[in-house]
Amino acid sequence: MHILNGGPTQALVNGVFTYSLAFTGIGLYSLPFDYSGDDLYLPGSGTLNFDSEVETTMFPFTGSGRTVGMAGDSITYFAAPSIAPRLAAGGYRYSVTGLPGATTTSSSWLVDEYAAVAPDVFVFDLGTNDLSNLALGNGTTMASIKANATAAAAKFPGACFVVATLSAHRSAAWQPPFATYNAAAREYNDWVRSTFPHVVDWEAAVAASIAAGTTILVDEVHPTEAGQAVLGDLVRQAADGCVATAPA
Repeated sequence: MHILNGGPTQALVNGVFTYSLAFTGIGLYSLPFDYSGDDLYLPGSGTLNFDSEVETTMFPFTGSGRTVGMAGDSITYFAAPSIAPRLAAGGYRYSVTGLPGATTTSSSWLVDEYAAVAPDVFVFDLGTNDLSNLALGNGTTMASIKANATAAAAKFPGACFVVATLSAHRSAAWQPPFATYNAAAREYNDWVRSTFPHVVDWEAAVAASIAAGTTILVDEVHPTEAGQAVLGDLVRQAADGCVATAPA
C-alpha cells in the first residue's frame, strides 16, 4: 500500500495497512492511496476523505432526516456511489464508508466512530476479508468473526442494527482453499439470518443472479455496476424496514 504525496509505502499485514494521521486543524482532508495487488486483492487506488472536527465522527453525514451509517470493506467502497443516492432519495441523513481490506477486527475503530453518533440505523457490511483470512489459515476463526459482529451490535443499543450476508460463490479460479471459504460463508450467513432481525441479504442476490445465468460480481468478490445498484436497493430497503418497525 502506498500513501501518495510523500506518504509511506509498506506491505499489508493480514490485509491491514496502519497509518497515523496528524491533522493541522479542523477541516476537510483527503488521503490518496494506491495498492499494487497481491494473491487476495486486485491493484487499485482511491481517496479517503476525512472531516477533522472536535468530538464528531471522522466521516461526515450528508442530508437530513433519519440517520443511517454504513461501514464496510471494498464491497461497500465500490457500491457507495449507488448506495448514497438511494438513501438520499429515501430522505435519510447518511454516511457510507467502505475501507478496502477492512476486517471486523481492523474496522472496530470505525464502528466506534459511528456508534458515537448514535444513528437510527447502522449497516454492518464486513466479514469478507475475515473469511479470506480464515480460509487461508491466517489466525481468524468463525468464533472471532461472530464475536466481532455481536460486539459491534452491542455498541448500537438504540439503533436498528443491520448485518449483510456474504457471497459464498468463489471457485478454483480464486485460489485454494475456495471450498473452505464458501463453507465458512454459508455458516456465517445462516448465523446472521437466524440472529439479526434486519439483514441485507447480499448472498441471496448473488445466488439469484447466478441461477438466472448472469452475475453481479467482478472477480468473484466485488459488485459489477449492476451489482452495485442491487446492493444500493438492498440497503435502502433495510433502512426503510427499520423505520417501518421503529417504535412510535
